[in-house]
Amino acid sequence: MLFNSLWYSTLTPLVGLIASTCTGYVVCRYDFRGKKFLYNMVLVTMMIPIMGTLTAQYRLYYKLHLVNSPLILLTSASGFGSTFLYVYSFFKSVPRDYAEAAFIDGAGHFEVFIKIMVPMIMPMQLAFFVMGFVGCWNDYQAPLLWLSELPTISYGIYEYEGIAEYSANQPVYFAGIVISMLPVLILFAVFQNAIMNNVSIGGLKG
Repeated sequence: MLFNSLWYSTLTPLVGLIASTCTGYVVCRYDFRGKKFLYNMVLVTMMIPIMGTLTAQYRLYYKLHLVNSPLILLTSASGFGSTFLYVYSFFKSVPRDYAEAAFIDGAGHFEVFIKIMVPMIMPMQLAFFVMGFVGCWNDYQAPLLWLSELPTISYGIYEYEGIAEYSANQPVYFAGIVISMLPVLILFAVFQNAIMNNVSIGGLKG
C-alpha cells in the first residue's frame, strides 16, 4: 500500500502538470484554428458535475483496460482542468519580450519553452505539485473505483475502519492514520514557502 501510494500520489500530479503546462502554453502563445473553442470547452466541462459522468467514465476506463492498472495515470494527462486555467493566465501575463529576445539569439520554440518559460512557472508548479500530492495521498475514492487491486494507504485505512469498529485493533487503525499523516506534514513543513508565495511569481523573480 505504501508503494502504491507513492507512485500514485507522485506521478498523478506530475503527469497532469506536465500536460497542463504544455497545453496552457500552446493555447496562450500560438494562434491556430479552434483556440477559443478549446478554452471555452475547458470552462464548460468544469461546470459538469463529476458524479454525473462517473458511470460513463468507468465504462470508458474499463473498455480501455485502465482499471486496476498503473496506466490509469494516463487519464491525468488530459492537459486541461483548473491547472490549465492557472497556467494559461500566467503565460498571458508574461511579456512576449522574453521569447522575442531568445528568438533573436537563435533559440527555437521548444528551447524558449524549456529554458525560459518553464523556469518562470516552476515555483507555481511546485505548489500545485505539493497540493496535488496531498490530494492524491488522502484520496480513497479514486483508488476505490479504479485501483481496488492496487490499494493505497488511504484506501486501506478506509477499508480497515469498518473492521476496527468491531474489533480490539483500534490502536493499529490509529497507527495507520499517523503513518499516513507523516508525508503530508513533512511536505507542508518543507514547501510551505512555495505554497504561500506562489501568487507572487513574476518574470523578474529568479
